[in-house]
Amino acid sequence: MLCLEDSTADRACNLECVKDLAPIHEFVGNVKIVLMDVPKDVYCKKACLSAFIGLAHILMGATVFTVLFYTAYFETPLIVNLHILLCTIGYQLFIPSAILMVNSLNGPSATLKHSDRKFQHLFLQLFGIGCAASGSILVMFFAGDYVTDRFTIHSIAGLVAAGLTVAAALTGPGAYFSRESGTLGKVGKRTHSIFGAPAFCASSICFILGLYFSEVFNAWMTADMLYIIIVFCVVYTLIILSTPLMKLFGKTP
Repeated sequence: MLCLEDSTADRACNLECVKDLAPIHEFVGNVKIVLMDVPKDVYCKKACLSAFIGLAHILMGATVFTVLFYTAYFETPLIVNLHILLCTIGYQLFIPSAILMVNSLNGPSATLKHSDRKFQHLFLQLFGIGCAASGSILVMFFAGDYVTDRFTIHSIAGLVAAGLTVAAALTGPGAYFSRESGTLGKVGKRTHSIFGAPAFCASSICFILGLYFSEVFNAWMTADMLYIIIVFCVVYTLIILSTPLMKLFGKTP
């Protein structure tokens, strides 16, 4: 008998006659119905991974909007301010969100088909790359005398992140348009991950270095809050990269 009461909402299905039964249920009649529950250990693992993804979203939002709030004060010249704004949005908001979009445990993409998750990944990546490229071009060619030293640890990390991002973008079509089960699809996806994961890691390193060595930002924010933001960035970077790296090395998360 079908039941839609709230008390049955946490069950595998809304058939109240399957309560406390084995993970596999059979109902034989005019039509044979077989219901299979997810094994408890697999379900617990997925629930924990989903919780970590939710944590990554929270930490990412707190980190990014702290920096965006800082740019609203215009403590730096306009060009530098735009560089901070665009690169932070591109590298630390759109691109990590795009990476999470291909994860079936990510809330916004959980109900989507795999092909639709890939499209959402592409959609957000285009926005991320556009923002990051615009911010980098602004500070490289239009900063003028505002930037005295163009070759710092922060800028070198940014160039590495930009180069790896371009390489990941060039290998993206091979993973997007090929069949997942085909040889070309497997190679394309693996190659895309080989460049994409280090690109996001390098962008987070660049982001942290920019915060840590910015005298203006350090004067605007207390030292304790600075270290908290850095820890937030490290944690959500590790969470976001965990699934792609596990798949890259042949381990199913």
